[in-house]
Amino acid sequence: MEKEEREAMSSVHAAADSLSGAHGGDEKANDLDLNPPHSSVATSSKNPFDTPNEKAVVNTNHSEDLESGQEASSVQEESSDDANIVSWDGESDRENPLNWPSWRRWVLINLVSVITLMAGLSSSMFAPGVPALMKEFHSDNSTLASFVVTVFVLGFATGPLLFAPLSELYGRTIVQHAGCIGFVIFSVACALSTSLNMLIGMRLLQGIFAAVPLTNGGAIVADMVRQEARGFAMSMLTLGVLMGPVIGPVTGGFLAAAKGWRWVFWLISIVVRTPPQYHRYRKTNTIR
Repeated sequence: MEKEEREAMSSVHAAADSLSGAHGGDEKANDLDLNPPHSSVATSSKNPFDTPNEKAVVNTNHSEDLESGQEASSVQEESSDDANIVSWDGESDRENPLNWPSWRRWVLINLVSVITLMAGLSSSMFAPGVPALMKEFHSDNSTLASFVVTVFVLGFATGPLLFAPLSELYGRTIVQHAGCIGFVIFSVACALSTSLNMLIGMRLLQGIFAAVPLTNGGAIVADMVRQEARGFAMSMLTLGVLMGPVIGPVTGGFLAAAKGWRWVFWLISIVVRTPPQYHRYRKTNTIR
């Protein structure tokens, strides 16, 4: 009897121990599930783009994409601009004025210098004949006597505002010829003036068209002479500009005393009647 009781008690204790062991294993498993390792939690909670290296790589790729897009757009713009650019057929293009024969270029420069000299002469060559003019028109107004000479300079000031842009748009030749023709026409009109008011108006228009050689002269020289050899050509052009107002009163005084004040304008018309044959070299004219 006692032996059986002992065996029953031992079986009860073994069953209790097995139950307690199974319960402890479940709690450990629950603890492991509820409390994962810190490193795994930190790794899983971080965004893969949060690391500095990965951010730098992403920013670099983004900036490279922007730069490549800008370069592509600039290339497209340049290609579209190049389609509208008109240039010479290489550095040895015969139509380029820089490649013209030397004799032709210097003849044209001398002709432009002569026209520029005549424009400077016209500004002051008429001054010695003013007393005879005022006597002929029966006027003693000193203001009008000064204004009939200086109004020419007013035309000098307004002419470049019109003809300088036109020479860039339509070429030098057409503007140069138009200026010379207008210069001759209004010089003749000054010589044929029948009143003081008419003479003042014609002198203004004469000055406007006489400004064309002064406006286009430097551009013509720059078009035909290279930069390293341009100094002498520009000095020849400016010589006419500077010598005109100096020579004008001297020659005008002798001519007005000998032939009268009208012959001052007749002489200017005779000298300027043939404009310089500065051929149009615009490449756009050939392409059109």
